[in-house]
Amino acid sequence: MTRNPARDEAVPSATCGPTAPRELESVRRASVQLLSILGHELRNPLNALVTSAEVLRSAPPGSAVAESARAVIARQTRKLSDMVDRVLEVGHLMTDDVALSIQPTELQAALQAAVSAAAPQADASGHALALDAPNPIRVNADPVRVAQVMAQLLANALRHTPAGTAVVVSLRRDGGDAVIGVRDTGPGIDAAVLPHVFDPFAPSRRGADRTGAGLGVGLALARRLIEMQDGSITVASAPGRTVFEWRMPALDP
Repeated sequence: MTRNPARDEAVPSATCGPTAPRELESVRRASVQLLSILGHELRNPLNALVTSAEVLRSAPPGSAVAESARAVIARQTRKLSDMVDRVLEVGHLMTDDVALSIQPTELQAALQAAVSAAAPQADASGHALALDAPNPIRVNADPVRVAQVMAQLLANALRHTPAGTAVVVSLRRDGGDAVIGVRDTGPGIDAAVLPHVFDPFAPSRRGADRTGAGLGVGLALARRLIEMQDGSITVASAPGRTVFEWRMPALDP
């Protein structure tokens, strides 16, 4: 019998096994979620830009109304630029396209600097920042990235803490680890959301309510930077108390 080489060759399959449809569906849902979040977050600054441009076109040059419109345009443009930067940084981190400068880093001083940097934001939102770091602890880390992670964790805590209460940053040893804690007294994280808080473009703490939630990339950035520095981060939450804990190996015995 004559063989037909074309017929005998393996035919490429459109799927790669039983998990392919689920993976494709996961990608599709993530894409839809990203587009929905971007649309939600872009709407307000774009509306403000359009309105301010119309005001600026009709307002007398140099008037208070014109200057106010210019200020709004500048502020909203910076906000849009920051959104783009954050989305791009998530992409860089997820593909390991980031250089680190790992060196012995003293965490007590790093946390003091982080709290000082966040103080204006805390003052503006009516919060107190407290630091409980009685002893210096050294780790191998990138000081710039430590500051970036702390900025994300503190911004997240301040966003979800009622005015008039405190966000507490702590530092302690646990065996051979240094443990940084960031505790807030907000409403807590929904049980359905809790497993996904570190996912890129994660839902807000209260699920469907995205009021003040932002793009949902801050905690994803924080986790990736922590993992790249041989650390780990966990979160525990209940109504009135949420605690993020960042662990990394300590250098000192």
